Amino acid sequence: MISFIRFPSSDLISAFSTLALRPLSFLSNEELSSFGEGEIDTLCKFYGERRTVEWSDEEGSHRNSSEAVISAEETKEEWNLLKRVVLAEHYPRNCFWKLWNLIVTSQVKMNCCYLAVI
Repeated sequence: MISFIRFPSSDLISAFSTLALRPLSFLSNEELSSFGEGEIDTLCKFYGERRTVEWSDEEGSHRNSSEAVISAEETKEEWNLLKRVVLAEHYPRNCFWKLWNLIVTSQVKMNCCYLAVI
């Protein structure tokens, strides 16, 4: 039940896999430019918009809203920069937490980091 609330669709779960950035070394410049765009769009649509959830229980009907977690536009721009930095700096992509630890502890704080934490 908790995973359904946090990740209500398999498309959303699949979109997170692109944050591992694994195939970067094998992509042409053209492929690199478009790598992960669809997945980042999926994440931006879900986490970059205000959400309202409604549910009922024995106490009655409830409604709760939350603001966007990320800025969708900034995230898309940062994603394009992030791919090139990870590739140029030879960040390790064989271990998700090591990769994102390097990214998060760098000087740059990005919307993409918030997605990795989710």
